[in-house]
Amino acid sequence: MDIERFKQGRGQPQKRPWRPSRFTRISSIVEAYGLGETFLRTLDALPESLTGAGLRFKTMQFKAPLELPLFALATAEVYDLATRIIRKIDNPYLDYVQDPEEILLCRPLFHRNPHLGPEALNRFHFATLLGRELNR
Repeated sequence: MDIERFKQGRGQPQKRPWRPSRFTRISSIVEAYGLGETFLRTLDALPESLTGAGLRFKTMQFKAPLELPLFALATAEVYDLATRIIRKIDNPYLDYVQDPEEILLCRPLFHRNPHLGPEALNRFHFATLLGRELNR
């Protein structure tokens, strides 16, 4: 009986949890927060590596849930801005951002520690993770 159930499940592809595409995530943030060219200029001005001098981070900040659509329906302006952000920040942490601040902190955090796991990236705000890395 148990052998029959095992044989039936063998060879079937394992189900993976659904994750929105990087473009869907970034375009949703761009649209929700009304980001524009000034955000790109801010992104360009932020150095890839931060030293921690003069920076203050909250001790523990959890992520607020972000409702994402199944796929993005973006205007030409949102599409252009989202693709430019994705090209500028080409690292895997971009798949976990949930607000514009995390987009800005994505490159410095990846530069400090490129080996953070999905559990930490999903649970804690990037400001918390970066503050912890800078205090090491």
